[in-house]
Amino acid sequence: MSIKWEKISYPEKRDIDPYLIWSLGAGRDFFLSGDQRDGVIAAVLEFKDGVMPREFSEAYYALEKGQERLPRFQISRKYSDASPLNDGVTVIPIIADVGFLSLLADDEQLSSLARATVIGPPLPEDAVNFASSEPETIVPQITNKKKPRKAVVGIIDDGIAFGNKRFQLANNTTRVEYAWVQDGVTTGGSSPVQYGKEFSKTGVGATTGIDQLIADCSTNGGFDEEKFYRLTGQSDFSRDVFKTVALQSSHGTHVMDVAAGEKPEDNVTDRPIVCVQLPATATADTSGSKFDPYVLDAVRYIVDRADRVAAREGKGPLPIVINFSYGIVAGPHDGTSSLEIGLDQIINARRAFAPDAPLEIVLPSGNSRENRVHASINFDQADSIQNLNWRVPPDDRTSSFTEIWLPYRDPVAPLPSRMGASLQFPANGSESPTLPEVHNTGYIGSINGDPVCMIFYRRAPFPTDRGQYFIALLPTAFLDSPSTLAPSGVWKIKLKNTSLDCSELVETWIQRDDTPYGYPQRGRPSHFDQPDYERFSVTGLPITHDNPDCVVKRAGTISALATGEETIIVSGVQRQDLKMANYSAGGPVLAKRQLPVDPLRPDVASISDDSNVFQGVFGSGTRSGSVVVLNGTSVAAPAIARWVATEIANHRSGDREAVQKLATDQEAARAPRFAPQPISERAGCGRVELPPIYPVERYDE
Repeated sequence: MSIKWEKISYPEKRDIDPYLIWSLGAGRDFFLSGDQRDGVIAAVLEFKDGVMPREFSEAYYALEKGQERLPRFQISRKYSDASPLNDGVTVIPIIADVGFLSLLADDEQLSSLARATVIGPPLPEDAVNFASSEPETIVPQITNKKKPRKAVVGIIDDGIAFGNKRFQLANNTTRVEYAWVQDGVTTGGSSPVQYGKEFSKTGVGATTGIDQLIADCSTNGGFDEEKFYRLTGQSDFSRDVFKTVALQSSHGTHVMDVAAGEKPEDNVTDRPIVCVQLPATATADTSGSKFDPYVLDAVRYIVDRADRVAAREGKGPLPIVINFSYGIVAGPHDGTSSLEIGLDQIINARRAFAPDAPLEIVLPSGNSRENRVHASINFDQADSIQNLNWRVPPDDRTSSFTEIWLPYRDPVAPLPSRMGASLQFPANGSESPTLPEVHNTGYIGSINGDPVCMIFYRRAPFPTDRGQYFIALLPTAFLDSPSTLAPSGVWKIKLKNTSLDCSELVETWIQRDDTPYGYPQRGRPSHFDQPDYERFSVTGLPITHDNPDCVVKRAGTISALATGEETIIVSGVQRQDLKMANYSAGGPVLAKRQLPVDPLRPDVASISDDSNVFQGVFGSGTRSGSVVVLNGTSVAAPAIARWVATEIANHRSGDREAVQKLATDQEAARAPRFAPQPISERAGCGRVELPPIYPVERYDE
């Protein structure tokens, strides 16, 4: 086996995300396979100060004079139309041919206007429609009329069985005003969305309304749900798309039930639903933050459709609460990732436009506290070396990633290197040359001429402004692999200090790579395998505290999407004893450009399990009348979203401060028999007990 290391470099002024380098370079055959090599992807563009989407589009199409055919590219009207809801929004999703990304990076004028920060996995060919007839953006009029007691609940998730009785009224009509299946088969020129398929309560374009579909699938008082999901295409087995709704249980249905499900006979009309089902490919491959463009598009879609509900009813804008129960591990953890910035910008634009009808977004803190995915390193002297053992399992069919983030420093030239990093193959194999802090440089490791790994350094641009080492590996297993795969085993990451002092922390995270619930096995999680990390006590009980002498930490494993400024972040706690769930991740979060760390991340803890034995909470299965159990901070967050929706529907505050006050008040009134209040880095302002939607006792008081 011949292993070689080849140095790579990019122009110093070029801002390029290393995930793009890998996914469209050495990892391309695994990221874009088969007929997707020239397919359509979603991406996030970050526009430079003052640049408008229309200005960028005009500059792009002006290139057509010198090109035979430009790669297809489109920005949704939701962002390009003049609207106060776009004020201050600079992080915008697009859809484009894969070749667009190379053109963007190579063209000096385009790259001076915007840069690509994240790309999503390819969309199915039959889901894409560049000729869609998107409706003009609606801006509801601010009125002084009596405000309605109503709030729109938005759900962004996977496998949403929106025909379920839990989302219907007593007269067999739906509470779901709009549903967007992002990888559904497009309806062509009549489609109101750029990709996927939209359903509405009363019908849209050539698509039958949800109410009519329910009627068509109902006979003699019975509701044929299998027929309903065949008609919506969510269980169309003729397509090569994973069909979560066809399973007994799905994450999205459970989450939507916890957030907004009701008995039909209760006739709940004050919380209409707008839901978005993410593409299955964006959910299936968690190795990398690839769902960002789909999520940003989903949030802006929910806001737009909520405004259409308000306009149809002749009312001013309605308040909105959105639950997004996903998370990732690696990222800057200081609120400056593109998705966090994009969410904050949309929230702030909405608040500025309609302060009485705000937008609130609820996210989970993550479940990675015990997964050995975070290392926090400080060097005690100038020539110190820290070795990290990165154990990568066999049969991992996705790429694996590790991010190493250096502390912030003022960007003044010259910037001497503070440390170096190298990567070594398993079993004392070949080690890369040491990579210093030199922007846009790295090394590609090849086996017999096939690239299998990469180590790369860049200074992440403003507002992150921090140094980042990025390490990527090919899958360790793949059916009909187009090239040599990365070997499994312990990859050694060697960090060599030059000038960092003992007060400066180097933070390292392994990107999430597990297979979501219900999906076929693809990714397998890797971890740091340090000998001094303690998992169990001498009696065999799990250890829940960190060893101060070990660099691998349980602390600081909060989701990299959960450190923004405006979102509401929820961790998990057990209902029986109000102890934190062992897996529930928390802070601390990192300081942004030397600003103080916000100690309240997460904001609160909510119920994610009944007890240590009876794990999870009850929620609906995909079919009406079924009840299943799922656990995790993913099911704690929608309970808070339900509370927020109820509060803002009744003209009370449901913002982040209100949620924090709820926890503070409950902690103050709580009986002393419960465990003491957890530290704020795990539970924020405290634990919130809300009534379960299925009040079934599973233990004795």
